[in-house]
Amino acid sequence: MIKTSLTVAVAALALLAGSASAASLTRAQVVEQLQQARAAGQLYTGENQPYPISTNVPSNVSRSAVLAQLEQYKGQHPHQPVEH
Repeated sequence: MIKTSLTVAVAALALLAGSASAASLTRAQVVEQLQQARAAGQLYTGENQPYPISTNVPSNVSRSAVLAQLEQYKGQHPHQPVEH
């Protein structure tokens, strides 16, 4: 599973870098590209999230602001639990 994910990641990075194939990249090039993606906040390392997503989350949002946003959308989510 991890080897497959790494192979997919290397192939995706090769395409993003404009390389003909993942096989044309050296280990050092792959490591460098992964470090650049991580520094840019575009690398999410999780088994269930194979695509690069932004990890730059605003840290200046207060807890009360988040709770107010959640309260605003209360009852609007399509996946509400069913009460028995």
